[in-house]
Amino acid sequence: MRAAPKANVRFFFKPHDGNCGDIRGIDFDGEDTWCYQLEGRKNAQQALSLGQEKIGLAVREWAADEAIRKKYPYAYDYVKAKYNL
Repeated sequence: MRAAPKANVRFFFKPHDGNCGDIRGIDFDGEDTWCYQLEGRKNAQQALSLGQEKIGLAVREWAADEAIRKKYPYAYDYVKAKYNL
């Protein structure tokens, strides 16, 4: 049960397993950000294709189930596994 059922919710997935290296050490004036741009576009397209309802369902399942959280420490990993992304 949500505290504010009529509130619009947005999900943010913090990068943690990409192939672009450590975000804290990138050069924003160079080509270091290109990998993150490509990864972000890919992730955004997947999220748009899935839709807010499916993502919300998976995140709520992840939040409510301790066994799922133990297997998938990050909600994003559970969403990817649930929908074979």
